Amino acid sequence: LPYGCTLCDGYGNVITDDGASVCECKRDYFIASVVRKYGAQSMENFEAPTGKHLALLKECRRYLSDTDAAKTPTTGFLFYGAAGCGKTHLLLSLAKELEMRSFSVAYWDFQDLLTQIKGTFNNKDAEGFLESDLLKDVFILDDLSTLKITEWAVDTVRYIINSRCRHPGSLFVSTNMDFGNDEVAEHFDPTIQSRLYEKCIVIPCVGFEDWRKKKLEVRHL
Repeated sequence: LPYGCTLCDGYGNVITDDGASVCECKRDYFIASVVRKYGAQSMENFEAPTGKHLALLKECRRYLSDTDAAKTPTTGFLFYGAAGCGKTHLLLSLAKELEMRSFSVAYWDFQDLLTQIKGTFNNKDAEGFLESDLLKDVFILDDLSTLKITEWAVDTVRYIINSRCRHPGSLFVSTNMDFGNDEVAEHFDPTIQSRLYEKCIVIPCVGFEDWRKKKLEVRHL
């Protein structure tokens, strides 16, 4: 906290005759820490060049408007589709918005998560590494990919999904796998898929043009 604050003297709360209230500096500090954690992505700067992008954005905004600030959300989204349609941007935006509402949030990129577990535990103990994160109100697993996926990685995904199904909080997942065909079944058994459907609203992000590629093409004109 900014200890030089003249309103609260660095304590974070302002005491008046009417009682105590959170100081503006504490709110500003919290907002800044959330921005540092999740980056600059937000609903406001999400690019929606097509009707499909706009519909995706509206779905996320509807989710936030329907979420009771006093009640932990119990369902999340499963975004699936090719790269470049904005899945990560929206997940980071949702993480930021939900944490700003004082929900506890765990955000992990799938490959980063596997790397961290391997680097921290000699026996690749996902349960020990994820114990506290899986108890949070919101758990976000971004970019679930079949790239170099191993039996241990599949077991880690199974553990995460099973844990969140037993937890009242929400689960958000993004993946480039196509849940509309047999690609998922090649790597994940029907139980994993079924439990994902139990915890997540499935949002197909198919037919989207890769906005990164489009920007590159524009610059080359």
